[in-house]
Amino acid sequence: MNNAENYATVEIKRKQAKEDSRWDQLERGEKPRNFEKPDKPDDDTSEKQKNTADSLSQLPPEDLKNVGVLALLCIFYSLILLM
Repeated sequence: MNNAENYATVEIKRKQAKEDSRWDQLERGEKPRNFEKPDKPDDDTSEKQKNTADSLSQLPPEDLKNVGVLALLCIFYSLILLM
């Protein structure tokens, strides 16, 4: 039990020090630094946004065909459920 209490105490002090450090940076006008690794590089997202279709009319013909087939399957499945 003593180890658990010590661990909890250290964690509380660590979190408090981190919060104090963040407030100190904000008071000095500095932007808090984020050292976490980003999920994906920014270049991939900009390239992905270029290839994104905003509407059905912008889809290539093979994708539009797939959307139509999926819509028909959904309608057919919903009709089966209603019976």
